[in-house]
Amino acid sequence: GTWIKGNEEKISAYKEASECKNKAELIELTRAWIDRFGILPSPVEALILIMKLKLLTKRIGISRVKRIKPNIVLETQMNESVFRLLRSGLEKHLHGRLVYKKGNTFSEITLRGLAMLEIDRQIEVIIEWLEKMAEKIPSMDNESSARLIEKLSQGGVG
Repeated sequence: GTWIKGNEEKISAYKEASECKNKAELIELTRAWIDRFGILPSPVEALILIMKLKLLTKRIGISRVKRIKPNIVLETQMNESVFRLLRSGLEKHLHGRLVYKKGNTFSEITLRGLAMLEIDRQIEVIIEWLEKMAEKIPSMDNESSARLIEKLSQGGVG
């Protein structure tokens, strides 16, 4: 079949992609699109990559991704100890390429030199790094998340 032609179809495809809540849903949608339209054109592949990046940044707690050549800068609310924990998911030789700087309203994580790569490659590398960092997020089972919520609601924090 032919890939999406009309603007309305494009908008609904973008909406479908942006409604994916996790990687599994995004993979599912991608499969459905491939079944329906055959091979995906590169702008669509790029869209899927960007959606994957958005899901990841949300999961890790990054609010914005900016390209300030030669670097990529991530805005975040995370504190430095959380940053160090997440960064420990990356190979040692990469640690120097991620620099944390505390700010007043938000902090910044600079990915040094990353904006010098081809744009597609930049996104791939950011995804690769953030996925490894995300693995360091302690996964909570329902019981411990319930306990945490209980603690928070008793004002046990701060």
